[in-house]
Amino acid sequence: SQQSAGSMASGAAARAVLVLLVSCGACNVLGLSCEPTASDHQGPFYLALDEMTTNKVVCEAGASGVSGAKRLRVSGLVQDEECNPVSGAYLNVWQADATGDYDITGPGCRALLQTSDDGTYSFETEYPAEYGSRPRHIHFKVWHSDGGYAGVFTQMYFAGEPNNPSSAGTDRVRTVDKSAEVYTSTMDVTLQKCWDGASSCQAVCSTSGPEACCTTDLAQCPTTPAASESVNQSTANGNGQNESSSGRLIAGPWLIFPLCMTLIVPFRQW
Repeated sequence: SQQSAGSMASGAAARAVLVLLVSCGACNVLGLSCEPTASDHQGPFYLALDEMTTNKVVCEAGASGVSGAKRLRVSGLVQDEECNPVSGAYLNVWQADATGDYDITGPGCRALLQTSDDGTYSFETEYPAEYGSRPRHIHFKVWHSDGGYAGVFTQMYFAGEPNNPSSAGTDRVRTVDKSAEVYTSTMDVTLQKCWDGASSCQAVCSTSGPEACCTTDLAQCPTTPAASESVNQSTANGNGQNESSSGRLIAGPWLIFPLCMTLIVPFRQW
């Protein structure tokens, strides 16, 4: 009948909208926002890296000399505050090995990676050990070479560790799947936009205040795009004082409620 055909059509349309909302991470159809990833202590063992890590391995197998040391595969997404993926973002990743030691002079247990066109990255490493009062963790420095985003030093922690910082939210305290031979986990990073590239960051600072440049020091504003890690260092000065919990997706109820009212009736046809 025409009525049933109309119901089927509306149901199909509703399903299409739902699929779009669920799968379209690259488009901000609901005005969604993502909380910038909280900064964390840089730590004493950070080293700037000059060469990209082509094999996407942070700690090589056997790096620690521990027989049977567990391997870990980490994957994630770098995105902006509107939850759009950021392609070409750089990640300097470093950590302690399975004995709790860092290579403080060389390339051991370190990698320089870059996100793909869809903003994703991945690497394999050795499951880090805790040491002293420090829980297992992996260090990240994440930034973009065009100067349009504020870089961030942050750390990834693992759920269930007794010494995890209480101020780190679930966006940085990550669960680990240990069901396979190689453990797996995820770590997404949200970068704060700094300037649009069409005007100087200094101009934005003078008109909108330092917050627009993602820094409390106007001298740290990137006035030109910076390609190298050392030049772009000023945009990634994690101060370890902002470890507030970060939510993943935030959308105002005024957006969600009308959508639900629009879709709920057609859903009953499924």
